Amino acid sequence: MTAVFLRDWDVFAGRWALSVESGELSERPAGESDGNVGWVSLNARSGAGGTDPSFCAVYADASGLWFQAGSRRWRVDDDVRFVRDAHERPGACRFSIVVGSQVAASWGYSGPLADPVNQADPAFDGMEEELQDIRLFLARVGNDPEWRRRFGVNRNLD
Repeated sequence: MTAVFLRDWDVFAGRWALSVESGELSERPAGESDGNVGWVSLNARSGAGGTDPSFCAVYADASGLWFQAGSRRWRVDDDVRFVRDAHERPGACRFSIVVGSQVAASWGYSGPLADPVNQADPAFDGMEEELQDIRLFLARVGNDPEWRRRFGVNRNLD
C-alpha cells in the first residue's frame, strides 16, 4: 500500500498520511513532519456539505502531480483543469475537475463565505477566502503549467 504524507491546509500543525489506493487518511503525530509532499483539506473543517468528498488533496510523487478527492484521483497533466464557481447564495460553491473537454467530477460545497464570522468581517477578502479553501487555490494556480512543474520538482514541503 502506497502512502503519501500531507500537510493540513486548514490546520497549521496538522499532518496526515494518505493511503493512495483506498483514499483513507490517518493523522500523524505532531512531531512527524518529514516527507510531506502535498496538502489535504478535510471538508468537515471547511464547512463543506452535500456531495462533497470527505477530503481533497494535491500531492506529488515520483510519477507526477496528483489530485485526489476521497478514493478518486487524477494525474494532473495538460488535459486536467480545476474549475471553482461561486453561486448567488453566499458561500455556495461548485468545484469541478475537467479532463479534456469532459467534466470528470463535480460537487457543490459550502465555501468560506458561508461562515457567518467571515460574512460579518469587513476585512475578509479574496486572499483570506483562498487561505480557507484549497479548491479556490487550485482553481487559481493549479492550472498554471509553471506552478505544476515547480510543485512536482520541489515535492518535499518540509
